[in-house]
Amino acid sequence: MDRGYIARVGNTHYHARSIEAAIAGVRRKQRVATGETVARRSSYSLTIDEFVRRYLRYDITVTLDDARETGSCEFGIRSWCDAVGLDYEAAEAPMAAVLAGFRRMPMIEVRRAVMHAVREHRRLMRKTQALGGPTTPANAEEEPCCV
Repeated sequence: MDRGYIARVGNTHYHARSIEAAIAGVRRKQRVATGETVARRSSYSLTIDEFVRRYLRYDITVTLDDARETGSCEFGIRSWCDAVGLDYEAAEAPMAAVLAGFRRMPMIEVRRAVMHAVREHRRLMRKTQALGGPTTPANAEEEPCCV
């Protein structure tokens, strides 16, 4: 009868159904016990490169409405798009393109729009899952989302 696995490091033990989970669990217990936990930093306190790395994993679209809904004015949105080479008339751009523009011309308003786009995407995904629908919206690309 298989009852799982126990990982032990010194006096710290962790029981789990798989060896991988047991090892991960004992490591987590050790970090907590020694105070090595790392608090997630606010997106506003990240460097430009850290911000880009954090949000580049989202294969979603950032829209003009994301910028508007976070308080950006039309003149500012249009000026930033023109400065970084994004097509304002398209009304949206892939996250990777927005973040490339952010690297060239970092602005707090862009951080807000990116974070809003991710929040809205997560909200839509939770709503879709709660209704028992597919985990990707009908207008999404065929590749699975990496949230």
